[in-house]
Amino acid sequence: MLYLIGGAPRCGKTLLAQRVASALGAGWCSTDTVRDVVALLRPDFASAGDVGVPPGSEADLFFPYFERTAESCSYLAEDYVVEGVGFLPLHVDALAAWVERRVVFVGMVEPRLDAILAHEGRNRWHRHLPPETLADLPAWIADWSRALRDECAAAGMPYVDLSADFRAGHRRAEELLLSR
Repeated sequence: MLYLIGGAPRCGKTLLAQRVASALGAGWCSTDTVRDVVALLRPDFASAGDVGVPPGSEADLFFPYFERTAESCSYLAEDYVVEGVGFLPLHVDALAAWVERRVVFVGMVEPRLDAILAHEGRNRWHRHLPPETLADLPAWIADWSRALRDECAAAGMPYVDLSADFRAGHRRAEELLLSR
């Protein structure tokens, strides 16, 4: 089974993936790694995910690489977790039918900069942003999260908002993925 965790930036997808992978005894991969390699090969891709840019354009450019990653990971092991910002519900729907999968998307429609910084995890790319761009981060995450929430509703995929209670939201997302 392939477990997919998608969502807006700075919403703890990596933390969630590590917990789910640990519970399953499975490996996991971040699309951030694949996106970094793709950015080296495709100069047009490097700026597609900049702060303020809606997620669709980058996800559409990234789809062939996401698709290959998902397919490869689905036969590497019985269970595998892939997390990241590089895909949307429509891209999950477009995966080959033989790829067995469970999916959850996470976001924050009401993020606060202090909360984002308090849960920064290992990937601290936002720390290198100029102050004015960092100040725009919550609005960008909120816009991205609302778009994801709406797209998930239309596609019948689970979306968990982490704005009110980050830890409880993560537990809910984990339950959605691991319930049999």
